[in-house]
Amino acid sequence: MKTKKSFLLLICVIFFLAATQGFAADQKPWLKLQTKNFTIIGNANENELKNIGLKIEQFREAIKILVPELSGVSPFETTIIVFDDKNSFQQFKPLSSDGKVTNWVAGYFQAGFDKNYIVFPNGGDTENVYRTIFHEYTHYLIDHNLGRNSVPVWFNEGSAEYYGQFKISGGRNVSFGSRTEANISTLKKNKIIPLNDFFRVDYNELKNRNNEFASLFYAQSWILMHYFLHFENGGRRKNLNDFIRLLQKKGDLHEAFKNVFGINFGEMEFILTNYIGIGNFADTNASLPKKIIAEPLASAEILPPNEVEANLGDLLYQRERFDEAEKYLQKSLLANPDSRLANSTYGLIKMRQNKVAEARKHLKIAVKSNRPNYLDFFRYAYVLSRGNDFSNTYITKYSDADTDEMRLNLQKSIAINPDFAESFYLLSFISLVRNEFLDEAISNIRKALELSPKNLIYQLNLAELLLRNKKFDAAKNVAENLTENTDQPLITQRAKGILETLAQIETSLESARKLNLPNIYSEEKRPENLRNITEEELEINRRKNENDKINEVLRHPKPDQVRIVGEISDTTCQNNKVIFTVKSAGQTSKFQNSGFDEISLLSYTTEMGGEFLSCDLKDKQIPAVLIYKPLETTNGNILGNLISIEFVPNNFVLTTNK
Repeated sequence: MKTKKSFLLLICVIFFLAATQGFAADQKPWLKLQTKNFTIIGNANENELKNIGLKIEQFREAIKILVPELSGVSPFETTIIVFDDKNSFQQFKPLSSDGKVTNWVAGYFQAGFDKNYIVFPNGGDTENVYRTIFHEYTHYLIDHNLGRNSVPVWFNEGSAEYYGQFKISGGRNVSFGSRTEANISTLKKNKIIPLNDFFRVDYNELKNRNNEFASLFYAQSWILMHYFLHFENGGRRKNLNDFIRLLQKKGDLHEAFKNVFGINFGEMEFILTNYIGIGNFADTNASLPKKIIAEPLASAEILPPNEVEANLGDLLYQRERFDEAEKYLQKSLLANPDSRLANSTYGLIKMRQNKVAEARKHLKIAVKSNRPNYLDFFRYAYVLSRGNDFSNTYITKYSDADTDEMRLNLQKSIAINPDFAESFYLLSFISLVRNEFLDEAISNIRKALELSPKNLIYQLNLAELLLRNKKFDAAKNVAENLTENTDQPLITQRAKGILETLAQIETSLESARKLNLPNIYSEEKRPENLRNITEEELEINRRKNENDKINEVLRHPKPDQVRIVGEISDTTCQNNKVIFTVKSAGQTSKFQNSGFDEISLLSYTTEMGGEFLSCDLKDKQIPAVLIYKPLETTNGNILGNLISIEFVPNNFVLTTNK
């Protein structure tokens, strides 16, 4: 029996190896080449890959010169994957919300966790290939330099369509915005989307609409951008930029358009319809001040099948298709257990599965390889930063050993690539968690923002560091800007939390001034003419002000709800329910809800004892104000359905039950 099992295992291994090797054996060999700013891999022929590399480098330089607002340094490396045909590209297309392949996508830019990809099929149509590349890379430039959430979808897509029509001759004569028959045909066959609806389309709606709507939206985005940037020799460019700035302030859409262009939506729709009918879709031509000379490229190298698997696995990881990514990475590691990229990305997969020991093992292999990449050092530090549970919502402590190891690996990452913003951000975050080296942390996050100025997480981190470092005015400016210029709820909520904390501090300072007390938030020496006050008195004063302020902003229960103050001691997940055990007024009670996402969570303190909500809290003492709705019928020892949890400082006193 033992022999049969061994024989069966051998057959499975041989079959698995054959299947792995067959992925590349049935196709053309995969090649890899490096340009100044891009890595290109694909199973198209070498000359095609080289031409793609040379053209995209020329495009990048031309955009830097002609559109300065899109000329920032890229914080992430970008890999271009070129599939030889549409069939091999099919399984790597984006998925819609129902998990189906988005068939109409001809290529895409993937802004990943720590690496970017441009992905498309070769398809044989050279002009269409370049158009797809330039289109997708324009998206990246907009996302990085202007911020994906700071500009409307039509502007992003219209710019990509417009600048995607890039041509260059003689190294310095360039053109943009040339006509595409597909767009023109779509516009002439269909009535344009009313601007009131068109301007409001978001990424989620576009992703889930049918092909006909998407085609019309892209075509209309292109013609509108063509009108703004080409009509009257580009005289409407300034109006366009002013309109985008007003939209970022979340003002009235109609009013913003009328203020900038002097006409309403109906009048603009009439103009746009006539513009389409006239059909004067000439290119916008420009002569560069100097000739762009692309550097000659070294010969491409053959990419082993296991490294193809590693790259495709990493692409799928960046697209958050983790199960599929794991299969590709396992194939790669089976063929070569020392693969740097496969170990690096597989470590991230294991981290997400909360298999911490495995995650660290694979990342250590990556950083100890012969030629470790800056991403490997960063990823190793990132895995350490997530602790022992990837689902951590709040991380409030790091051990000295992990801190030293994280900082060492991040310094190595920065030494290899000082333009990678995430390493600077993570360094600053570590200091924020440990509340140390705050001046250095602020310097690091400012460096990250220089590299990626529109990153909202970086801006939030800066505000929190400034607050922690008692630079209150600067923290307020950053936090206010975040609340005014983003529609991301979590960012807005945390920024408002910073502003609320600052308001509490101001109240405390005002009370101290009235009582002629020292500024407890200042490190300056206390004037000698002030009366002495004990630390105990200062603490009582601070707690009272903090207590009063929290009572003012607490959520109020509805008539059929009950509010209590207590300590969360245990949580368990069972039968699709989350059960909370709470100690309040000397009694222990239980409450339930269908999931953490169904509960409103707010925190008025950073002193949560390093805890976070999960399914397995045991023997804790997390102070909180809770609102629940009593059950109509008894359900064992469960009192009710939990509505909200508001974390409060120790010794908090509820002074009102309204």
